[in-house]
Amino acid sequence: MATLKAIREGLQKRLETIPGLHAEAQVPDSILAPMAWVQPEEDNDLTFATSHTMRLSIIVVVQGTTYKTGQDNLDEYLIPSGTKSIQAAIEGDLDLNSTVDTIIWHGWRQ
Repeated sequence: MATLKAIREGLQKRLETIPGLHAEAQVPDSILAPMAWVQPEEDNDLTFATSHTMRLSIIVVVQGTTYKTGQDNLDEYLIPSGTKSIQAAIEGDLDLNSTVDTIIWHGWRQ
């Protein structure tokens, strides 16, 4: 099984395919919006003898002079397809170059 660091770095590489988005494999020391980073959420139970399920979150920060403009800027990353879609970027390599068995996208929350 791959290390958590290798999985975070694989997700960072996928996020780096989004034009203009700064990406980190872990919580950054400073934020340069728009930015996304990978953060472990929780560790689930063993699912099979040779498989383990992990839940990771991708935190996204955008700029906006008002809540409305910030939300409009965030929406570009939340849609399921397009050049700025985080989902499309992640699903572009569902095994992170053979780092994991598969990725299952569970959506987003604010």
